Order: sequence, then C-alpha cells, then structure tokens
Amino acid sequence: MCNKWLLKMGLWIMSVGYVSSVWAALPVTVLARGSGDPVANAIIATLDGRFHETTNAQGKLLADIELPVTLRVVSPGYSVWQQELSADQKTLTVYLEPTSDARDKLVVKSTRIVDQTSKVALVQEEMTNVAGSHGEPLKAIQSVPGVVAAAEFGGQVYIRGSDTPDNAIRVNGMNLPWIFHWAGDSSTINGTLMQDINLFLGGFPVDYADKIGGAIDVKLRAPKKDRVHQYYNLGFNEGGFLLEGPLGAAHSKNGFYVAARHSYLDLLLTPTAFQKLAGGSEPDAPISFVTIPQYYDMQATVHHEGARGTVAAHFFSAKEAIAITNNRAANNDPQLTGVSNSSAYNAGGVEWRQKYTPEWESVVTTDLNRQTERTRVGTDPATGQPYYVDGTYWQASLRPELRWRGDTDDVSLGVDGKYSTFDLNLYISASPNESNKTTSFTDMKKFHVDKYLRAADAAGYVKHRRRWTPRLLTHAGLRYSAVRATGGVNTDGAVPRVGAEYKINDQFSASFTWGLYRQLPAYNEILVGYSNPHLKYLRGEHRVVGIKYEISPLWNISVEAYQKLMKNLVVAVDNQSPPDNFANAGEGLAYGVDFYLKREAQGRRMGWISYSYGRSTRKNSITEISRPFSGDQPHTLTAVWGEPFGGSWRRWSWSAKFSAHSGLPYTAVVGRVAECVDSATGGVITCAPGAAPDYRWRPIYGDYNGARLPAYYKLDIRINREALYETWRVNYYLDVQNVTNHANVAGYDYGANFQYIDQPRQQRGFPIMPIFGIEAVF
Repeated sequence: MCNKWLLKMGLWIMSVGYVSSVWAALPVTVLARGSGDPVANAIIATLDGRFHETTNAQGKLLADIELPVTLRVVSPGYSVWQQELSADQKTLTVYLEPTSDARDKLVVKSTRIVDQTSKVALVQEEMTNVAGSHGEPLKAIQSVPGVVAAAEFGGQVYIRGSDTPDNAIRVNGMNLPWIFHWAGDSSTINGTLMQDINLFLGGFPVDYADKIGGAIDVKLRAPKKDRVHQYYNLGFNEGGFLLEGPLGAAHSKNGFYVAARHSYLDLLLTPTAFQKLAGGSEPDAPISFVTIPQYYDMQATVHHEGARGTVAAHFFSAKEAIAITNNRAANNDPQLTGVSNSSAYNAGGVEWRQKYTPEWESVVTTDLNRQTERTRVGTDPATGQPYYVDGTYWQASLRPELRWRGDTDDVSLGVDGKYSTFDLNLYISASPNESNKTTSFTDMKKFHVDKYLRAADAAGYVKHRRRWTPRLLTHAGLRYSAVRATGGVNTDGAVPRVGAEYKINDQFSASFTWGLYRQLPAYNEILVGYSNPHLKYLRGEHRVVGIKYEISPLWNISVEAYQKLMKNLVVAVDNQSPPDNFANAGEGLAYGVDFYLKREAQGRRMGWISYSYGRSTRKNSITEISRPFSGDQPHTLTAVWGEPFGGSWRRWSWSAKFSAHSGLPYTAVVGRVAECVDSATGGVITCAPGAAPDYRWRPIYGDYNGARLPAYYKLDIRINREALYETWRVNYYLDVQNVTNHANVAGYDYGANFQYIDQPRQQRGFPIMPIFGIEAVF
C-alpha cells in the first residue's frame, strides 16, 4: 500500500515539473530606450549557456528556449538587461538603456566640402551644445577664430574684418533672403535639421556667390526613414515642432519632414512688461516697444533616394515684425519718432544629385523665393504721415554643376544664374551704410521712388584640383560674372583663385591660398532715382597662409595668417542727390592671425580654444580720412568645452563658454550745439538755447570710430538633463548667460539732449540671464 502511494506521489511531482517547464519559440525584440530604435547584433543568452544568439537588423530574434528561464541581453554601448521569464511568457520586448548614444562615436570633421584651406567645420553635436547659444546651431560660428559678433545677442557676424553683408550664405545650395530673424537671436531654420556648417573664413572657392568676405555653407540632413518621429520644443521665447519619417513603408526610398516655430512672448506680455524684461523701463529709456518682437519660420522637405542619386524638394518660410518708439527723437531728430517693420519670405527649391559613372556626377540646384517688406519710419512734417518702404522681391536661380573626379584630378564646371524683379514704392532718405552711421535722419534728403525693376546676374566658373604627389595638392579656379539691371547697371569681370596644400609629414601640413573677389553693391545703393546705378563691383583680394598639426585623431592645432585688401567700397556722400549720394570711394585693409586648438566630438565631449589677433581699417578717398572698421576687434579669445557628468549622473551633461575680447570702436559725442530755424531763410542755424520755440540740441561728434569700448568678458554655462522612456525621451536644459553677471559696456547714453557729455551713462550688455527649455523627442 505504501509503495503504491509513493509511486503516485512521484508521478504527480513529475507531472507538475513537466507542466512548469515549457519549450517555446519566443519572439524577442530589442530596442533602445529613449528612441525605440532597433538594436542590431544584441546578444541574447540564457544564464546556463544553453541559448546564445544575436538580433537581426530590426532588433528581432525568435528564441528557442525552455521556460521559465533567466535571460540576459548584452550590446556594446548599453547597460546589461537581465530578467527571469515565467513559463507563460508569450512575447518579449527589451528596452536597453544606453550608457552612451550615437553622439558618443567619433565625429569626423566634415569632408562634405573637399576644400580645406581657411575652413572651419562644425557638426550638429558641436553646434547645439555651445553654451550661451540656447541650442541655436548657427550662433556657434561666433565662437570660432576670425569671427566677430556684430551685436552681443545677435547672430550676424563680421568675418576677418569684412562687413556682415559681405558674406556668402547658402543652405543646401539654395539662396535664402536671410537666415536670422530681426534680432539675430534665432535663425530662420530649425536647428535639429542642421547636419553641419562649413565656414570659410577667407579664400573660399569660385563656386560660391560673388562676395568679398567669407562663406557660410549650411547643410540640412536627410529625413529619417525608419519610422515617424516627432520633436517638440518649448523654449524661453518660442515653441516649435518637427515631424519626419518615411513616405510609405519604413525604410523606403522616400522621406519627409516638416518643422515650424513661433515666438510667443507677444501672447504673454504687454509691451510695457516686455520693456521691463528687456531692461529698458527707466523713464528716459532711448526706445520703447509698441509691438513686441514676433516671428515664425517653417521648413518642409520631401527627399527621394535613387540608385545613383537623390532628389530633394525644399520649402522655407519666415516672417517677423517689430515696432518701437524712439523716445529721444523729439528732441534731437524729430522726423525719426519711431520705426516699424514687417518682413517675410517664402522660398522653394529642388536639389538634384546624380552619379552617372564612378568619375562623373552632377549637382543641380534651383530655387524661387519671394520676399516682402513693409517699413514705416518717423513722421514727415509736411504730411504728418510716416516715411515708408514697401517692396516685393522675386528671385529665381539655377545652379547646375558638372563634376569629374579621377585618380589625381578633380574638375568642376558650373553656372550660377539669377533673375530678380523688384516692385518698390518708397519715400525715405537713402539708407545709411557703415560709412555714415552718425548722420541725422531729419537732415537727410528724402526721395520718392515707385518703380518696377529687373536684374539678371549670371556667372560661370571652373575649378581644378590636382594631387601631384601624396604630399602635394594644388587647386585653382576662375569665375566670370556679369550683371545687367534697370537703370543702367552694367558690369562684368573675371576673378582667379589659386592655392596649395602640402603635407610635410604624417602630422604637419601647410597651405596657402590667394584670390580675387567681387561683390555687387547692395540693391539700395544702385537703385535708379534713389542712389547710384553706375557703381562698380566691390573688389577684394585674399591672401592666406597656414599650418596645421594633427596631434591625434581627436586633437589638432591650426594657425593661419591672412591679409585682405578691399577696394571700390561704397561710401555715402552726405547732402548729395542721386546718383551722386553714393560712390566707390572706399578702401579697406584687414590682417591678422587666427589660432585654433580643437578636440573633435566623441563620447559627448567636445571643445576648442580660439584666439584671434586682427585689425581692420577703412579709408574714404574723398575725405582722405582713415578709421577703424566698426568690426575692428584686435583681440578675441574664446574657450568652449562640454561633456557628460559621470557615474549615476550620466544622463546629465554640461558645457561652458568663456569669451573675452577687445571692445568695439564707437564714435563719441564730444559736444553739443543748439539749432533753430532762421525765420528769414528757413534754414537751420546755430542759436542760443531757448532762442526759438522749436530749437533742438545737436551732437558734435568726435572722430568716427575714434573711441573704443572697454574690454568684454563673459562666461556662459549650459546644463542638460536627459530622461529616457521606452520609445521617447525628454531633454531639459538650462542655459545661463553671463553667469558672473559681469557688467559689459555695450555703448554710452548721452541723454535726450546730450547733457551727459562729460559723464555719459553706460549702456550695459545683458546681465545674468537664465534660459530654460524642454525638448521632447518621439
């Protein structure tokens, strides 16, 4: 009896064990936590070693295992995942937490553009993590050598002593009317779309537009095509989104993205509240806001990847508006009581890249853009209405280029053609340029123009690169340009450029470049009936020599010396009527040395130190007066560094930027004089204060740019915190500008009636300013 009972118990125990141990074909998917991207080649194994396989490209695996079991998943760059699975497990999705991410890989300096002389390349990881730029990639170029910010909080730059309009700018080969909003704090392009920036400080090749300064080449990335991704951003003064993914099935040849941003301070604050926030709430503030600065921008792309090439259709749109009251104008410049501006553009284009054979390929870019402007300035005493500029501009461009690349030679042939129309209706004084910034608006002659203008600008170019030996490379190019426009604008000419790069050894290399450059004067300087349509091309000559030392794959040092000669610069001629109010009577000279020590981005660590010594002067051949250029900044030092915190804080990262530079030049007010209207002649005469009811105080200026602001120091810090969820992540950032609250002097206020001549009030730059933002990525 006992034996039968023991036998039954044994059979029951065996049956229980049999039921609780199940062989199963378990579908396993391994994804990266925070993005939901598949993890290929992840190792999936049981602790007893009886099963050991890797996932496929989609992060999937059918695991033939016995349940229950303890499963472990391992992949380089991710934390080890381990969990005990029950016998009733049907499917399994594993989210591996990255110990690093794609940004931790070595980011090789961009070779998208093979020309290397006098070029700085920054990739997206470097651009977005520079402290003080609150994630705005284009502002990162202010941290590299040879570049001077035109304003503390703006994005416009002087490059090696050239003016801001002297820089060639293109985005994916397209010509956009402007890439920074009115204040320059935000670009007109969503930063998450930028792949890299190639910045030529000088000596840029002939395929860029006719400019005499530098060249800024922005490359936007292709859309992600694995699945639909969403990106949302809420920043200090703007909010935005990005939607991208495949058109059709995942990993198809077609993809898209659409992005948009909009400012919102005008929805939250009154102009008075914004005035206080901007630090200008004192009763005698120089300006007050009527319309809070507002803007939006939008980008959309459809991208097709073929067997031998790609086609991408792009659309860009931007709009901005602002209105201010000039609180000082009533006393010293009564016709300049306020300014309002509303500008917008829409631009569409196609970029087609095709490879025919291993040697032959072509790139064709075409675009069409429309820009509108509505500006109101001051008050005309004769009518009581403001002076105005209303304009609509259309421009169509076509830029085909054919390339041949052999074993030792590269040859490119291209055409750069533009056709523009201008529908202008304006009544205002001729726009002041860098040569006459101290002119009173009230004293300037006003002109009325209501015209429809046309302009054709065509250029052809050829460039050749030859590698003579493994150590010696030369490059040469020739560009011929011609412009025809309404009013008699008729100019053309050719500019050659040559250079060489020599590799002294595996670490040292030397380079030089020389070239001539041309630039058409600004449209408002050659407008018939308003300015001088007979102006000649501005001319420039670039001379650059440099050496570079590759310390390691991560670290490199470069030093470049340059000289830039400028001729035929446009100067404004005061009190003259068109066409004699502008003349090619300016000359310029810029020279200096740029030092650049850089650590390439890897492991979320990146940084550089740049130091520049540079001088830039201008001479007016009419007056024979020489002066410092407005962007003359002899000494500029910038240090940038960023990296993650360690250990359990690995989801936190920080970056810092220290800036120090010489103060920019300015024109001081050294005296004042009272003026009133002569009742006999109607002219303006010097009079005793109070001699007439409509007298006004006028400044007496010292030498133009004869004084210099104090030296500038600023430390910015950025803190990022990344939170990972299964298929999405959130990034919180705090960008603190001017951490030490250093009182940098941006200018001087002499008072409404210039009464503070002996002790002008300092106009301070931005104080400590924390900017908080949130980014969510799905």
